[in-house]
Parts: sequence; structure tokens; C-alpha cells
Amino acid sequence: MDRDVFKDVVHDKVAQGSSFHRDSVIPLRRSGFDKPGRSTKKISQRKCINIVNYFHFAGSPIFAHAFSRLTQEEFLLKILPEPFQKEEITCSLPGGTALDLQNFSIKDLIVDDGKYLLVISITLLEVTSTTFRARIEDACYRFSGRSARRMTCQHIDAVIVRDNATIHGILEDFNPKGLRIVLPDEPESRPLGMKAGDEVSIELHKDNTLIFSGKCQCLRFVDDGNTIILKPLNIGHPRFKERKNRNPRVNLVPRPKAIFDHPFNNKTITYEIDDITTSGLSIREGSTNSLLMPGMILPSLTILYAGGLKIECSAQIVYSTVKRFGQSIRHGLSILDMTMRDFSALFDIVSNAYDERANMSSEINMDDLWEFFFDSGFIYPGKYEHLSQIKDKFKDTYKKLYHEGQDIFTNFTYQKNGRILGHNCTIRAYQRAWMIHHLAARSSGARRIGLDVLRHSHYYFDGMYRIPSIGMDYMIMYFRPNNRFPDYFFGGFCRDYKNPRACSMDLFAYLNLAIPPADRSLGEAATVQECTPADIRRLREWYAARSGGLAIDAFGIDTELRDEEQPLKDMYGKIGLNRSCTPFVLRKDGRDQAFLIADQSDAGINLSELLNSIKIYVVDPDLPWADLVKAVLSLGDRYETESIPLLVYPAGYLKTRGISYEKSYNLWVLNTEYGDDYVEYIKQKLQFNLIKFTLKFLMLKLSRS
Repeated sequence: MDRDVFKDVVHDKVAQGSSFHRDSVIPLRRSGFDKPGRSTKKISQRKCINIVNYFHFAGSPIFAHAFSRLTQEEFLLKILPEPFQKEEITCSLPGGTALDLQNFSIKDLIVDDGKYLLVISITLLEVTSTTFRARIEDACYRFSGRSARRMTCQHIDAVIVRDNATIHGILEDFNPKGLRIVLPDEPESRPLGMKAGDEVSIELHKDNTLIFSGKCQCLRFVDDGNTIILKPLNIGHPRFKERKNRNPRVNLVPRPKAIFDHPFNNKTITYEIDDITTSGLSIREGSTNSLLMPGMILPSLTILYAGGLKIECSAQIVYSTVKRFGQSIRHGLSILDMTMRDFSALFDIVSNAYDERANMSSEINMDDLWEFFFDSGFIYPGKYEHLSQIKDKFKDTYKKLYHEGQDIFTNFTYQKNGRILGHNCTIRAYQRAWMIHHLAARSSGARRIGLDVLRHSHYYFDGMYRIPSIGMDYMIMYFRPNNRFPDYFFGGFCRDYKNPRACSMDLFAYLNLAIPPADRSLGEAATVQECTPADIRRLREWYAARSGGLAIDAFGIDTELRDEEQPLKDMYGKIGLNRSCTPFVLRKDGRDQAFLIADQSDAGINLSELLNSIKIYVVDPDLPWADLVKAVLSLGDRYETESIPLLVYPAGYLKTRGISYEKSYNLWVLNTEYGDDYVEYIKQKLQFNLIKFTLKFLMLKLSRS
């Protein structure tokens, strides 16, 4: 009988000219207030007074259980309580309510906290048209009517979709087992043909922001069809496909907290985090106080870590699972977006929890880093010969990158007692392409530091490319074809996957071209001009036919900025560095001969100057080398250096011209839409190599014993 208190309270449809205001008076079909049962509990008078005083403090209304003197119908009247004066209370109608309390016989006070109904017996002392004064009696009961707390909502738009028909309404209140949506009064907006049991899709929006998306089942219509009750279906919302090898989830001690404003009612709530990874986290709550459900979007969530560290993100609840014999619910949350700095901070906490040598901090000792670069052979004699001429500027550039460039630069160190054993960093090379910048390790006896660094780097990438604000549509890497380590892991994926629109690899010839003080005129028939959109379309067509790869996409030479996206030049400019990428076309007698992409950055940002070079795509294989040199020299003043690094594609062009070159590079590009497949591939490779290495090491030990 107690549950009927909740089932049969319905909002009255207000007829034109009625003296009743919607939400001010609620008709009761069957109350059951005078029949306490097994699910009711007697409450002390003092407790009831404290509860009502709290509602006054919070500015929340309660209800008066009343009978119409004219029709003897039962109603709940919305009223505003004043603080209790000992055992007496004064209540008034909300302002603007067109009711006369003298037309009603008032029996009880009703307090609805969303989960329970508190029924307080009173004796009336005085009644006016808008107020009444009463004394509380001893008979006070709490009715247990809902399995989960129901919360009121404000200003939430609902969009219901069924069979391609769209219905708009307002979310009035909710709990994880039911949504009450008020529909417009216009008949044409009603859900024609919808009945109990039908499945619908629903989206909820607040201030034009999506806060819920999911499937629901229609339970019933109430209020003469003006209101629909929907049951959210506990259907998971996986954002990524299931994996064989997931990134490690860690249980941190002390537990961090997840703090956010509930998207439906703006109340701030806090949960302890069970476990966490760079792509999501899990929390628990009691099933009787549940406030969350799959599909709910949290636009602003704070992860509060020990010591006051705050990490901000947005998240979505992707699954809810009942635990502990129905006593608790575990919710899995997927991180939707966060800044680069917050992501790096989260990765630092998570990775260090399962490997104390892992470190993502920007507070790196630069002297230790330089020593590592030289000792590991990353800066070898030939490379230092060039860097030595700009070493002071080089040091200053790297200090800015490592200490101030968290939005465009990431660095990971693998270290023990402050000594760097391995290092990897990535840099935002183009508008939406990040480049693996360094990947180096010391030799350390039996331990394969390089594999450890690679594993952590891919854990980092696995979370990084999913974050929209980071802007990683492509990941790129340059490596020498004879470098077995990157060729095995990176080149191997490209060859095995066999889809150049997912992952491509182009071979470039590399040489430094001296800039002599000579005549740089091209001749009357040749021109070098900055590319127009039509020029770039022709470059794309030629490259698609020749390679079919991703390099032109990754360079972003015709990329349009998204909303609130900063240009690459401005991102670098914030820390006093330069970065630009400008395409040019060499044309003779009206025909394209070559496209020259002028990459410019501060000298030394990349140790091989791959971001301070000219990429040349030779369209006409008969292009004379001398003409190409003149085209390059016409752009030489942009670089203010004695030589310009050139990367020439196809690499075979230089051979046909009889031009020797220093080395060659593979430009490896991954479309991050295929990031899941790439990460799975690398993890399987790493597992195989670790097993293989362990067996070799054990065999070596046994042979020596």
C-alpha cells in the first residue's frame, strides 16, 4: 500500500481559467497515509522538526495533505515552511498561487526528500487565505516508497526519438530507474501511437550541452497524457572496442576523489575512485542512494589527488554494474576530454603507481638530460658538429620546450635515483599531427630499457590520441631504414596492416644544401609561388596516385581550424618559439614541376632539423637539378642559415640526377582512427619480445653455470 503513495501522485492538468496552478496542487487518487505498514517507520518529533527546519534553510517546499471542502477530493498543496517555534509552525503558499487555504481541510504535513515520504500529524491553530499555523503531534511516520531517491530537475530539455518521430519535453524529476518528462500542451507534439513497453532513444540537454544519451522504455503516461514516465535501460555505452591487452588500471592509496556537479540538478557530489587509468575510472555508490546511470555525461569532473592536485576533465558513464548482492553499484566512467597538461599529470600519477621509474614531470634537470643524450649516443659526433655552432640557442630552446611547452611538447623519462635510463618525447609538429621526437635508452645489462620506454610511450599514446582537445589526428615519426628497432615496431605495423590510408611510410632522400651568395633568379619561364587551394588539390592527386599515403594530410597545409582551436604558430609563440609550414609550387611553362613545403622552426628543435627543412615533392621526373636548386635558394632567406636541410620525394629522383645524398629517412604516419589496432599490435610485439628475451637470458645464465 505504501508504494501507491508514489505511484498515484500525478500532476493535474490545469484547464484554461482554473484557479489551480500547476505544481501548486497535486490530486491524490489513493493516499494510504493513514495505514502505516511494514515499510513505514515512526520518527521522533524532534527528528521531524529538524528535517522541516532543514527544508526551510534550503529554501525547499513541503506539502500539506488537504481535502477540498467542496468536493472532498484529496490534494497535496505546495507550501513554504517557516522555522519551528518550539512545537508550532507557520506555513504559507508560494507567491502568486491562486488558492484559498480556507477552502481546504488540512490534515497532515508531507515532506518528500526524493526517496522517503515523511508524514507529520498536526493540529491546526489558525488558517487564513494564504497561511496556516499548526502544532506538531507525536504521530510522525516515514514511508519507504522508492528503491532509489528521486531528484527534481530544472531547465533540462528532453528529445525523445521513436520510429523517426521526435518528441520534445522537459525533464521534471528522475532517478536511475525512472525519468518523468512533461510534454507540451500542443496536441500535435504528443507521442501518437506510443504505448507502455515501447523502446525509445532519448537525449537530455542543459544550456545546449548534451548531458545524457541512451535508450529507455516507456512505462506509462500520466496526467491525462501530459507526462511520460521512462525507464532508462542499463545498456553500456562503450566508447572504444574491447581489447585483449588493456592499459594497467591502478588502485591508488590514498584514494583520489571524483567531484562533479550532477548534470541534472547541479548538486555537487563526491565519490572515492576505485581504480583509474588514463582513459577512465570507476566509482561506487549505494544502490538505495544511486544518482547515476549509463549514458550520463559529466561536462566538468575534478579528480582530486593527495596533496591537493586537481585534474580537470569531462566524462561519460559507460556502464553500471550491481555489486555486493545488490547493496552497491559500480560505475565505469570514460574520460571524454581534458587539456594536455591535465592528461600528462594523470599519466604521471598512473604510470608511477605501477612502475616507480616512470616519470612524466616537466621539472626535469636539463644537465642530467644533456649527459644522457651524449652517453646514450643519441647526440653522436656528426650531429653535435652541427649543434655545437648553436649550442647556447639550442639549450634555451630546449629549456622552453621542457619547462614551458606542456601544450605542444611531452617528455617521458625512465629513471632510477634521478639518473635517466631512457627518454621519449613527442612534439606537436603540425596542426593536428604529433611527432615522436626522441626515443633513446642507455644499455643496462639484462634489463631492456628501450622496450620499457616504448611500452610506457604507447600507454601514453593510447590515452593521448583519444582526447579531442589534444588534437592528434595523426602520429608521425622519421627513422632511418637501417635502424632495426623502429623499423621492427613501427615499420612492421605499416607492412603488416597493408592499408596506406591507415598507416603509410614514404622514403625521402636527405641532404644539406649550402646557400651561396649567388644569383637566385629562376629564369623567365619558371616561378615559385605560394600554393593556392587549386595547387594543393593537384599535389594531393599526384601524391595519392604515387604513394596513396597520409603525409600530405599530416602536414595540414590546407587544414581548417576547428572552433576554439589555436593556430600552430600561436601555440609555439606563447613560449617564445617559432613554427610554420608553408607550401609552394615550382611551375614552368604552366606545368607543375615540384612542390616545396617550407617547414620552419627554431634551429635545434629537432636535432636533425626535420622541422626546419624543405620537403620537396618532385612531380616532373625530368626536372633539372639546377632548376630545383634555384627554386630552393629562392626560399633560402626565410631560414637565415648557411645551409638548408632537404627531404626529397621520391628518393630515386636524386639518383637519376646523379646527386649524392647523406642519408635517407622513412616518414611513418599513423591515422589515429586506427589507433586501437596499432596499440594492440605493439602490445603483442612487446609481449613476444619480452618472453623471447627472458628465455635467451635464462639460457645464457644456465650455460655459464
